[in-house]
Amino acid sequence: MASNSKFSTNIRYLRKQAGITQTKLAEILNWNRNNISSYEMGLTEPNFERLIQICKYFNVNIETMLEIDLENDSTINETPNNNLLVKNTVNFKQKIVEGKEMLENLSFFITKKNQIHISENPDVIAVRKHKIEILNTVINLHSEYLTFFSDSLEQ
Repeated sequence: MASNSKFSTNIRYLRKQAGITQTKLAEILNWNRNNISSYEMGLTEPNFERLIQICKYFNVNIETMLEIDLENDSTINETPNNNLLVKNTVNFKQKIVEGKEMLENLSFFITKKNQIHISENPDVIAVRKHKIEILNTVINLHSEYLTFFSDSLEQ
């Protein structure tokens, strides 16, 4: 890919519109923060797979990402809902990621807190196991719900 200053400007602009740091964006995309920094400074550009990934994440098509200066294009800025949509979509995706992390932590906490001790009454053990099963089912349903919304944002 040839050097493209619009790409570097746009990735920085979209990230800032979303209100996230380079570190957070790298974490969300499973990239290294140095990649984001290099892209934003125009030192390097992503391969095609990464370009697609970043465009999907910010809900921007590739042509727009490479050819339009999103920060200064009057047709984009004349439509205030466009920036709001990008920001809200990115924020929603971030909330989904955070929600999934919270659910995983909750599941771990519930399991750890309700560890079964062999010396306990069998009825108490059965009740604890049942509580863990119910809570894990609820957590899994919430996780599936978040995945559904995340997938629907990709379309």
